Amino acid sequence: MRLIIFLLLLTVCNIVTLASDQTAIKADTIETVIYEYDTIYVSPDTIRITDTIINYQSVQPLQVKTKSEHWSIGADFLPLFSNFFGEKNVIDSLSFKKVVNYSFNVNIQYSYKRFIVGFGGGITKLHDQVMYQKTYDALINSDSLHIVNNCTSDNYFRYANFYLSIGRKWGKKKIHYAFHTSFISDILIDYKAVLPLNQVDNKIFDTSVRKIGWGVMISPSIMYSLGRKLDFYISPCYRYTLNKRNLYPLSNLQEVGIGLGLSMKL
Repeated sequence: MRLIIFLLLLTVCNIVTLASDQTAIKADTIETVIYEYDTIYVSPDTIRITDTIINYQSVQPLQVKTKSEHWSIGADFLPLFSNFFGEKNVIDSLSFKKVVNYSFNVNIQYSYKRFIVGFGGGITKLHDQVMYQKTYDALINSDSLHIVNNCTSDNYFRYANFYLSIGRKWGKKKIHYAFHTSFISDILIDYKAVLPLNQVDNKIFDTSVRKIGWGVMISPSIMYSLGRKLDFYISPCYRYTLNKRNLYPLSNLQEVGIGLGLSMKL
């Protein structure tokens, strides 16, 4: 009985002591709570780990790609040096001087990749300066004289010309190169021409004038881009007349020129 009473008294003392300790805790006291984790071993499993990887790459500037095909229109001015190689005409009694002629043309071209097909037309003005030399002997006061008579006529012809050209171009930046071969047809519009005989105006008949002319021309070109759609070009050329007959004009059998023009992409 005494043992039971002792245990009861001890329990009451512990409860009182615990209550007094709880009331004695200050307000700024930090309470540390410790958690204990139990380790549980399970059967091996596959764990997928995702890593974030950052790659640093150099980025090239965007390039503006040009279309592989396009249409363009252009216009050019072409001075032509006639009789540049001094070719002799079939009319042996006549000769002619080297003159400069002019041609104004407009054209439309279709470009596919590096190939060019074009069609154009314009007006060509020809100046044909023909000379005739007549020599004869004269007797004056018992003296024999050798007389040379030179006659010159300035003849003018105007033709409408049409041509078909095929070419190829090279280059990627502002400067481009091209090479064209053209087939040309000339149609007579009007003319003013006389024969240089005895300095008398002897009009040349229509039957002696070339109504339709045929020729071929080769022309390399250098083009410089002035903008996204506008090009300036210089084009040396050589032209050869196919229908060579003793018809006027006489001086445009072979011609060399250099053209200047502008071309605009549509």
